[in-house]
Amino acid sequence: MFTSRHKLLATIIASYAIACLAVSVCLDLVTTWYEAAVENAENRQLDGVLNRQIDDRIWHHHAEVVLALARAVAQEPQIRRLVETGDMDGLRNALPQMSRREAVTSGAISILGVAATRADGTC
Repeated sequence: MFTSRHKLLATIIASYAIACLAVSVCLDLVTTWYEAAVENAENRQLDGVLNRQIDDRIWHHHAEVVLALARAVAQEPQIRRLVETGDMDGLRNALPQMSRREAVTSGAISILGVAATRADGTC
């Protein structure tokens, strides 16, 4: 029947087949994990890029609304007259009334306070 040499050869072939099967399963498992990790990293990177773009877009829009409000307040005849005459007390009293602008009343901008300062930064 089988000699010890045949038994040894059958054992080696069976071990080799089991090892090949184990390697293919491990390779498939590692490949699946790697692909999932790459996809996850790409998704996080894409999320980061999109979030940055959205944040930039929102900040740019907010800056435009604030600039428009500041321009409208600066062009207000009463404010211009008070600045030209140097009436700081009148300007301090008139500026809070400027918060009744559409950008503020619509909720696009929240005004936390209004201050009037001279060009050198003093009150």
